[in-house]
Amino acid sequence: MFSRRWFVAWLGCCLGCWLGFLASAEPRVPWTSGRVQGSPEPPPRVQVARVFPRLQFKDPVELAFDPSGSRLWVLEVGGRLVSFVPRPEAAAADVSLDLGKVRSPFAQALGLAFHPGFATNRFLYLVYVAQDRDPAGTRLSRFRVEPTDPPRVDPASEQLLLTWMGGGHNGSSLQFGPDGFLYISTGDAAAPEPPDALLTGQNLDDRLSCILRIDVDHPSSTNAFSIPPGNPFIGRNGALPEIWAYGFRNPWRMSFGPDGALWVGDVGWELWETVHRIKTGGYNGGWSRMEGPQLVNATQQPPTPIQEPVLALPHSEFASITGGFFHDGADGLSELKGAYVFGDWETGKIRGLRLEGDRIVWNQELCDTSLKIVAFARDPAGGLLVMDYRPDAGIYRLSARKGPGPGGAFPRRLSETGLFADVARAVAAPGVVEYAVNASQWSDHARARRWAAIPGQGIVKTKVGRESHERRWEFPDQSVLVKTLSLDREAGRPESARPMETQLLHQSGDGWQAYSYRWNEAGTDAELVPAGGAVGEWTLRDARETGGVRTESWRFASRAECLRCHNTWAGPPLAFNFEQLLGKGEPGEAGRLASLGVIETHDDLSALARLSSPSDETANLESRARSWLHANCAHCHRWGAGGAVSLFLNDDRPLADSRLIDVAPARGGFGLTDARLIAPGDSWRSVVLYRISTEGSGRMPIQGSRRVDPHAG
Repeated sequence: MFSRRWFVAWLGCCLGCWLGFLASAEPRVPWTSGRVQGSPEPPPRVQVARVFPRLQFKDPVELAFDPSGSRLWVLEVGGRLVSFVPRPEAAAADVSLDLGKVRSPFAQALGLAFHPGFATNRFLYLVYVAQDRDPAGTRLSRFRVEPTDPPRVDPASEQLLLTWMGGGHNGSSLQFGPDGFLYISTGDAAAPEPPDALLTGQNLDDRLSCILRIDVDHPSSTNAFSIPPGNPFIGRNGALPEIWAYGFRNPWRMSFGPDGALWVGDVGWELWETVHRIKTGGYNGGWSRMEGPQLVNATQQPPTPIQEPVLALPHSEFASITGGFFHDGADGLSELKGAYVFGDWETGKIRGLRLEGDRIVWNQELCDTSLKIVAFARDPAGGLLVMDYRPDAGIYRLSARKGPGPGGAFPRRLSETGLFADVARAVAAPGVVEYAVNASQWSDHARARRWAAIPGQGIVKTKVGRESHERRWEFPDQSVLVKTLSLDREAGRPESARPMETQLLHQSGDGWQAYSYRWNEAGTDAELVPAGGAVGEWTLRDARETGGVRTESWRFASRAECLRCHNTWAGPPLAFNFEQLLGKGEPGEAGRLASLGVIETHDDLSALARLSSPSDETANLESRARSWLHANCAHCHRWGAGGAVSLFLNDDRPLADSRLIDVAPARGGFGLTDARLIAPGDSWRSVVLYRISTEGSGRMPIQGSRRVDPHAG
């Protein structure tokens, strides 16, 4: 019979073995030969550099110059509005208003704008959330700024103009247009999942998911504003007259371009981030029937035609867009004159695009930063400032890079990386540690070997939350994870294996970068694959094929394709995590790596998910199946990772949450009768089994393999 005394003794024994194992391990040799640094591409011309370095803000969400340009104002999510004279030596910001102290209830502040006539009327407009889930919880109010030095906002001057549902996506960007009217963005007021829970995106009878346009200079008899006569839905039955455009999920920051159009960055859901160019009223951005080019809610019927965004970026490139401004070519960036510049909260990337007419003629990543980009501002000289949201939040300026930038001679051959003492024999350099995983990704019969190269005696630090998907892995800068894929030149004979590709993940200091090296036919070295990828072909002996010969076509993924899988939500290292490194009821590889000083963990690992080998017939069948889906599919099909179908296939999520069992497919049934994603007890109706068991256009996964895994069915 189970007893507490027995459990305590068992736990003590396990801990004793674990600690003894750690104590007995040999110290790790430091890795000092690494030469994977910088980038093989030319350094970007654009950089961000911190300005006003003595100033620091807490959770800033918006910044703007007042119309005189004499002060720069920053709004913090906690309700503080501060301002300062924008001199490089500025050491302190003056508090002009603290909504968190003068308004109750109060949840968060989100947007600000100055009236064009601020010099005389002193009007400032703020959006803040008083209370979540309140139908009138988000408020647009006008305040008066006292002409004191420093300026103070009079809380008693507040005049409420508009309200909408509080909570979730609030939008809350404010801009005065060239027409003098105030434009206000609102979101769908929902949490990320399920999409558009209030089904408001294609409705015109509320203020959600919209761009509103109001005249604040001419109050009506019932409101502190009036409706501009050109608004598109005036007089339409069931539509609110203040709506200018609609069909947005969370329009986060917007601005007017030199063409007079309103440019909006709309934060995406599962797959796409979008930029919208609204030239006239009545624009329908598509949410939630569409997310960029992807169909989401087919039941949502658009009251007016949906218009395509000017740009849709996949989640492999952008993950939470922040709308920007047009650049005037200042700060040494004449090539950006006339370009729309915008950024991304999640990845820190900044991009630019340029149109000729309605056609994009230039669209390029300008720089990759470590910032949490929450807002942009255009300064009076025409340059762009970037607001960072991180704990040490500051303000940065976009400028031309001076000097050669980061880098050096990036290794063009695998033998130049410093990862191997003997490349041809796959002998790792001192300090580079080989490791194995529980469930290897299927790669068309290829065998995989993996190594971790952590500089010096650096340690991968881990922090585990209550669930394993809450884990955090912090790699020292310049760490490299290595995987070499080899094919048996004669099927079934491991001794005939020859390497084809070695893949690197490099923690550059600005995030993970992916590179591939293609082995020569002699197997003596490998050359760096171009950024766009490549295709190779090998002839192999295989008795299972007609004529005893198999031709294997091999796709070397582009660097962008690699990062579609190695994304923020899935890792980005896919195989270096507890699910893959913990053994059955024991530390496994995680314990060995900890004993060598490669990883550091102080948490209880007993409750964490761990994968099984799909080919291990002694393992539980459900565990084997879920492990295969985790290793091959979950990097896309998990929350936020970019899969076009909203499935949760990561093994640390309960099966009941996966949206697999007895669920009708969203992308068609492929001719299966009464198709389900997984039909319990009926494989002939199961779309998932069909898609991983077929070759060609219907195959999943779409990257990484072309042939059917015999262990997948």
